[in-house]
Amino acid sequence: MIEYRRLPHQKKVMQSTKTNIFLGAGLGAGKTNIGAGWVLQKVQDTPPGAVGLICANSYAQLIDSTIRNVFKNWKAWGQVFYPQEPPTSYRPFNIKILGPLGWVTILCRSLEYYEMLAGIEAAWSWCDEVYQTKPEAMDIISARTRDKRVNNQMLFTTTLDSPDTWLYSRFVEKFNPDYDAVIYATTYDNPFLPEGYIDRLKASYDQRTFDRMVLSKWVTLAGANIYYNFDRSAHVDDSVFYDKNLPILWAHDFNIGVGKPMSSCLCQIKWRKYGEDKYGEEVRGQELHCFDEIILDSTDTHGAISEFNGRYPKAGAENVIIYGDASGAAMDTRSRLTDYHILRQAGFNQHRVPRANPPVRNRHNAVNALLKNVAGDIRLKIHPRCKTVIKGLETVQIKKGSSYLEEETYSQHVTTALGYLVNQEFPVIQYVSCGQRNWK
Repeated sequence: MIEYRRLPHQKKVMQSTKTNIFLGAGLGAGKTNIGAGWVLQKVQDTPPGAVGLICANSYAQLIDSTIRNVFKNWKAWGQVFYPQEPPTSYRPFNIKILGPLGWVTILCRSLEYYEMLAGIEAAWSWCDEVYQTKPEAMDIISARTRDKRVNNQMLFTTTLDSPDTWLYSRFVEKFNPDYDAVIYATTYDNPFLPEGYIDRLKASYDQRTFDRMVLSKWVTLAGANIYYNFDRSAHVDDSVFYDKNLPILWAHDFNIGVGKPMSSCLCQIKWRKYGEDKYGEEVRGQELHCFDEIILDSTDTHGAISEFNGRYPKAGAENVIIYGDASGAAMDTRSRLTDYHILRQAGFNQHRVPRANPPVRNRHNAVNALLKNVAGDIRLKIHPRCKTVIKGLETVQIKKGSSYLEEETYSQHVTTALGYLVNQEFPVIQYVSCGQRNWK
């Protein structure tokens, strides 16, 4: 027996007997912790041969976030399971966990490929961070959680989304008290968080993102513009300059085609004084300065490299860090090399590119937070010569019928490139341990 101090919203999740349990909670509120405990509770009654199901939107999210935190909790609680470490490759995998009725198999699957779930018959299921999940995937999960030997339950844990999404429609507008339990919690509801954690989120988030991710509110994107915090008078600054003593951050969105220019922007991270703290000590913070852009029609990566070397012949490829689209690792459409391989051949060997692109929502939130955070700090400055970047931040809109995808325009590609860089260097998602200790 292990003791665990549950927060009030976690207790509601554990005690619910409803078929569908929805927990909409802020960052650090203990969503994944309670998911790990809820799974153990379901294992107690899972008969031999029955399987459970744990899902997330992608294998990267499932393995690197959900399962990694679940394993950490299970080890702390002394639970017997294997494998003891998350897999290193992004593909389907299973977990075996020891319950009072014997070993239970838990299928771990990505909701990106929800069609692959069609042959599964699960006793229970847990879907993590479902705000990015397609409603068709949820329909299949509901249909496949149907093992008749147990009381079928489904747990959905997530930060909240816009009220014009299927998630709001399903759990608010179409809420059915006979089958649904809907529970909310804010980041403030967890008293075990590290000191200053919420203050750090305020510095990282813009107001709308803070309302969603911390205060757990349903918040819409007012209007269609994605970068709603952009203000030409505040962000366009002709004092922005290229500092030869700092590395160049070169961000790419690789495109070839009519209306799809080869788009990239050149930036540097600089420090500035924000003021003084209560002890009179200087408070300094980082800003991102975008000092140039390279927008080329009807060319490829070779052309972008040639243009860069022509503009900055003395910069030195060794002083450049490359950012961009993870899909740039695929074959270039005009050669047998990848875009990043071409950059390396030209001497640009420093790359900060993730294995998979971040969720589009994260990229948008990161840029908006840099434009203006909850505290009102502006940390992105752009030189007037970056006309395409400026136009993109002013005009790029949400694609009709899509919650987060951009409407594809000439200026959209370079703002996407900027977003890859910002999300890498100034990410808004910050994970933290819930701080509780044991489980009973």
